Amino acid sequence: MKKTELLVPVKNMESLKIAIQYGADSVYMGYPVYNARWKGENFEINELKKAIDYAHKNQVKVYLTLNALIKEKEFKEAVRYAKQAIFDDVDAIIIQDLGLAQYIHRNYPQISLHASTQTTVANHYGVQVLSIMGFTRVVLARELNVGEIVQIQKICEIQENVSPIEIEIFLHGGLCIAYSGQCLMSGYCFGLAANRGMCEALCCDTYALYKNGIRIGCEKFLKPRDLCGIECLNDLILGGIHCFKIQGRTRSENYLSDVIKVYKQYMKKFEEEKVVSILSEDKNILVNSYNRGVSGGNLQMERNLQLTVREC
Repeated sequence: MKKTELLVPVKNMESLKIAIQYGADSVYMGYPVYNARWKGENFEINELKKAIDYAHKNQVKVYLTLNALIKEKEFKEAVRYAKQAIFDDVDAIIIQDLGLAQYIHRNYPQISLHASTQTTVANHYGVQVLSIMGFTRVVLARELNVGEIVQIQKICEIQENVSPIEIEIFLHGGLCIAYSGQCLMSGYCFGLAANRGMCEALCCDTYALYKNGIRIGCEKFLKPRDLCGIECLNDLILGGIHCFKIQGRTRSENYLSDVIKVYKQYMKKFEEEKVVSILSEDKNILVNSYNRGVSGGNLQMERNLQLTVREC
């Protein structure tokens, strides 16, 4: 059985060292612009070079997040950032903008391209198209359950006339109230595009609920719980998924160490023992790693559920 990769977010050298210490196989990070955490802490050009060198010395791969949509006036600068990362020996570039991806593939075919989850691929036909375009990995849409993910993986394994392509999924961390992060709330309220890394997380605010002009509640009604895929780990590894991704480039180092430690522990156990039971104390570490609570998200959802509409 091939080893499954654990991919971890980092925002500075301290978080990079923690990720490596606790067992990350690869990390993802960004420059100050053109990534999905544009407003968060990122790496300057000289810092990212040092981070790549440090990671490689510890046998850890580095993926650049150049995964925002790119406007016409920004295109040349985005290409310059990509060239710099390639020159500095980054292992792959995560991209959402298909025009940018095509340009980089044509002019710098030596670099691996990973299709961001915001390309919204939910079937093997989409994976096949991105493979033909030159992508070497696809991060599937977060709206898929385990059965659908494994089905896509199996079909891609037997596809003819398509270059081998890896499947990556988000396994733990923050979820978006909208479809694969394509939210319009920040854009509508503030003119800030969420898929350009400027999300204001308005889903996490407190809202009042009214019925017939009477306020009947005031809570964070839209705030999603974190995705926690620990219960799905065995099925996904058996299904041949290449990479598990942890979300959280803006979160603390304590969150990072707790989450990596638990997932890496069970990934190793599964490789050794084939059957693994998740201990309640380890689940609690994941539950308490951040203040949103957790759920199995779409990973554990079945598509044949009957929905019942009730009056509030």
